[in-house]
Amino acid sequence: MSMLSTDPILAPSRGSVARAIAFLSHPDETDRQLVQGLFRWGKVAGVDAAIAVAQAYLETIDLT
Repeated sequence: MSMLSTDPILAPSRGSVARAIAFLSHPDETDRQLVQGLFRWGKVAGVDAAIAVAQAYLETIDLT
């Protein structure tokens, strides 16, 4: 799923936990828990979890 610089951060989450995990090259249980948490708390906070996940992947080089 592509994102644009104009996509709002405060928005319903796009994508899914499964799709976000599938993007990782070698996900482990810690990665799964992190992604699940980002989607769970994103919903509570009203933040698009897809953007939070993408930022986490960028900052950690695929959660390595």
